[in-house]
Amino acid sequence: MSDLQPIPAAPGTAVSRRDFLAVSAGSLALTVVDSCCQSAAADKLGAHHIPIDKNLDKAWVDSLFAKGQTKVYRGDELTTIGMPIGGTCAC
Repeated sequence: MSDLQPIPAAPGTAVSRRDFLAVSAGSLALTVVDSCCQSAAADKLGAHHIPIDKNLDKAWVDSLFAKGQTKVYRGDELTTIGMPIGGTCAC
């Protein structure tokens, strides 16, 4: 890391040329990066990137919606069942 000092905020204090140029260059860089990213994102806005026909097997898709059989857990089987609630970061 460098040993840059923060720019003094008190009125009437002088800002060094180095600090002024560093802040100016940083502001300009953020403006350029921001405008580059916005134009690229605007080009893709509204485009549909997922194909409508995904070439999935019809039997497999139907099996996803088919009603399965009920499984009842009792006794020692209950000790190994876990249900995370709240997402991946839930405690």
